[in-house]
Amino acid sequence: MKKILFIIIAAVTVAAAALFSVRSLAGADPDYFEENVEALSDDEGGSISICFNSYSFSFIHRVLRCGTCDWAWGIGDSQGGYCIK
Repeated sequence: MKKILFIIIAAVTVAAAALFSVRSLAGADPDYFEENVEALSDDEGGSISICFNSYSFSFIHRVLRCGTCDWAWGIGDSQGGYCIK
């Protein structure tokens, strides 16, 4: 009798935990998660990064272009300065 009661209590506990986790995920606000990702990405990287005036195209490497301070596919040829973020 104790064994059956234990199994029933364990099954009810597992079902309650599963229901709680499903309901908590269903009510999550996706915009909230996007704001967290943006906030974390703003903190990444250094405040000053080397940029390049000219670069050679490459499918493997990325280079930071001066002026726009955006990333492009390539390898830097001549250093042009720094991008401050």
